[in-house]
Amino acid sequence: MPEAVNQEVMITTNDSRPCPSATEDCGTADLHIFTYNDDPLKRLDAYQHYTDPDPANIKISSRSGRKTVLLCANSQRDSFSWQEIQSLYHLDRLSFPLENEDPERPLSSGLLHLEAGEQRKGLRHELTPFLSRIELHTLRVDFSGTSYRGSPLTDIKIYLTNVNGEVTLLEKDFSRPVRYMNHRKLDQDGLQRFKHPEMLFQKIGNIPDLRTCWPQVSLHCFPNTCATEDMGTSFTRLVIEGKINGKTYYYPIPIGRRLSRVPFPRAATDKEPPGIQRNCRYVYEVTIRRTGSTDPDTPVDFGTVETALNIEPWKEKPAYSISF
Repeated sequence: MPEAVNQEVMITTNDSRPCPSATEDCGTADLHIFTYNDDPLKRLDAYQHYTDPDPANIKISSRSGRKTVLLCANSQRDSFSWQEIQSLYHLDRLSFPLENEDPERPLSSGLLHLEAGEQRKGLRHELTPFLSRIELHTLRVDFSGTSYRGSPLTDIKIYLTNVNGEVTLLEKDFSRPVRYMNHRKLDQDGLQRFKHPEMLFQKIGNIPDLRTCWPQVSLHCFPNTCATEDMGTSFTRLVIEGKINGKTYYYPIPIGRRLSRVPFPRAATDKEPPGIQRNCRYVYEVTIRRTGSTDPDTPVDFGTVETALNIEPWKEKPAYSISF
């Protein structure tokens, strides 16, 4: 009969920093540890739940033998039923809604395989958040050469549309979201269900013509890597909404993708699909030069918006830029 054993493990964030504080650096409010037998049935061997854990002092308890361990932080759940977690396959059917997310303590997961009972010191494992951050670093208005030169862009709203509404803990393919938030337009009623609606929607006021604003807008969403738009899939967009002389216009930008006829540059070694990846930052610098679309889901004409984009994981890596 397999004996009960403990395995010490240090939990780190995606940027590989140890987390000395559960509420400061790591942002881990709770931690669920699901230990499954590493065999075809993948049945649950042990389950542990830590509240405000010390990531440098975590022990995984199970019986000896080969194990698959799934770690889940910030699930926004106090407990799981036996029916939900009795096997790894059952657990993978559970979805976690975007409405419950807290960007300061994002849903994070990690999967590791180990031989329980082996005495290994200093085992370290990384938890990766599902959320990505969309930042509007600068927004400039330049109506030079138009009939509305000198007019400000007013009542500006910044929001995300066609946002992936849920994920599962073992999910790797984010190309076909099950449901969307702010589908094709801003849904104020839907935002009422969010614990943190500012993840998808913020206001920044007015910008005079020929002026640049640093709005410090950071929005958050789950990954969406759908290859094309059809009846069941839509690109997640960063939408800038504003008024010119009292009329509302929209400037939708497909995140991590091409805009209008300008190709999206790809490094020769970059094999990741376009769109929003897990745990990345998308930093935009935008210049608006003309009136936009009259619909938040309709692309703007070439030359209406100039955009510079940096894409980088939450931990640093070389970024590349594009101009539209």
